[in-house]
Amino acid sequence: MFRKVGVGLITLVLVAAAFIGFANANDVTNDTDNNRQLVLNVFTPHIQYYWLNATTAGTISAPLDGAGTPAVNAQGDTNEIWNLTVMFLYDGLSIPGGVQSFDAFFWYDEANDAVNNNYTTPALGGHNDTTAGGNRNMHIRVSAAAPNGFMKWPRPNAALGGPGNPGDEASLIGVTNTNGAFSSRAYAGGYSNGVRQTVSIEFTPGPQMWFADGGGALNPPGAPGTEFNDADSWNMQLFAYDDPAGWIGGDFDGNGIHDSPGVDDSVGASSKWDEGQDEFGIFKLVTVDATAASDPTGSGRPGQTVTLAPSCDVAYTANVDYDFGVFTQDLTGPGPNIPVTAVETQSITGADLAWAAFTVSNPGVSDLYYLGGNGVGDEVPRIANGASTGAEGGATPNPANDYQTSWRVTVPGGQPEGTYTAAITFVIDCQ
Repeated sequence: MFRKVGVGLITLVLVAAAFIGFANANDVTNDTDNNRQLVLNVFTPHIQYYWLNATTAGTISAPLDGAGTPAVNAQGDTNEIWNLTVMFLYDGLSIPGGVQSFDAFFWYDEANDAVNNNYTTPALGGHNDTTAGGNRNMHIRVSAAAPNGFMKWPRPNAALGGPGNPGDEASLIGVTNTNGAFSSRAYAGGYSNGVRQTVSIEFTPGPQMWFADGGGALNPPGAPGTEFNDADSWNMQLFAYDDPAGWIGGDFDGNGIHDSPGVDDSVGASSKWDEGQDEFGIFKLVTVDATAASDPTGSGRPGQTVTLAPSCDVAYTANVDYDFGVFTQDLTGPGPNIPVTAVETQSITGADLAWAAFTVSNPGVSDLYYLGGNGVGDEVPRIANGASTGAEGGATPNPANDYQTSWRVTVPGGQPEGTYTAAITFVIDCQ
């Protein structure tokens, strides 16, 4: 029994030894291990938050954010400083140089958001650099190549421009660009915990940027994708790019060259961008200025009709349909008043060049004589495409922004000699 057991043990050991020896006797030519992987973080710019402020009205456009700040859509005043502040985020990492290019587009939607809902694609009915409307469009760019920003539209110089160039209805004041502040706050879109870049742009919309009130009410969007929910408003689109070229094509690059007039802007194929969009309104504004005009003056004898000179040229601005008129009063001096009914005026720039005598409802003061509109609903249309300045009051006035009037007075018989004067009051108003 002892021998059988021993033989069995020896045999088992030998078999095991033979098996082990067989594994070590061959080359190992293949092995795998998948416990590691390539990790590449691709970061693209996100528009984290923005707000548009007007000096008097405060915030007039801002989105709903992840912290619960409510969205804002309101009206602002033209002809004062506005500020657009935009915060960008590269989620989790600071990219050297930050956002490479940023565009801010603003345009009046022509009271039709269903059509005019995209600034950068004319096929969708939008406005852009090749579309006339200097008081219905703005386009500001900030980039790594132009950190101080520039106004792409309206053109800063009429000699440079594309079709329908208005000149100077909006102006850029300055840009502040900061990069490197860490942000852990959650915003709409889920972006947080990254290094934030902030760009703040100051600019002034001219006094003839078109009035818009959303048809009587501006309603903040109820959800993403419904930002353009009010017809008769100003739309805003913001683009942040990781390509220095940004929006390229038929653009004004800030170097005084319009590369391809009539060609639409397009985004570079290598660009990756993020977009924000919103709405706001603009309050009505009408102004009249006769300070550059000279007093119409003349001399004559009793019984004579005297034409005064020079003509009185009065500048105005209007971002809404308007009425324009003038009234005067009795001329006073050393003798009896010369009644206002003896005074006539003539519009040089209007369609009716006939002399018109003033009528009175109150003794000594004339009724308003309308040079444009009639005060009962037949208003003069606001300027469709133009700047607020021009040759007002000069030798070659701009009819779009200047009313010229000639004056004459019939001196009553027996009027004592002396100098007689009466105030002239120009009035512009709107509904």
